[in-house]
Amino acid sequence: MTIEPVVATPAPVPPVSLPPPSNPVPITERVRQRVRQWVATTGVRQVVLARQIDKNQAWLSRYLAGEVEADLITIERLAQAFGHTLLALLEVPADPAEAHVIEMLRALPPGPRRNAVRLLEDLIRLAQPRGRRPK
Repeated sequence: MTIEPVVATPAPVPPVSLPPPSNPVPITERVRQRVRQWVATTGVRQVVLARQIDKNQAWLSRYLAGEVEADLITIERLAQAFGHTLLALLEVPADPAEAHVIEMLRALPPGPRRNAVRLLEDLIRLAQPRGRRPK
């Protein structure tokens, strides 16, 4: 008697329904919004910023208005002009509260940004139970 091998046929896999993206804003617009926020918070003049990124003020104005797009090198220069990396400009944390804190922190100029970090460090120390505070 011959025994036929049993071949298991895999069950059909239903299509995966992915949740909608948590941030439906296109990355180009998200970068533009972040740069606008940094400009407003730091008070840097467009003519000064434009010079730092090797563009003219008219181009920067059109970029911020959404009339033209920036290439990757220009986006990196924008990040550097505010003391950030390209990754910092592009990053979007998943937690909305964390994203808000990071947005506010990154919008500050370097001096006040350091003060904000110190303040957060102090808050963390104060939040620790009394017996566990580092010296």
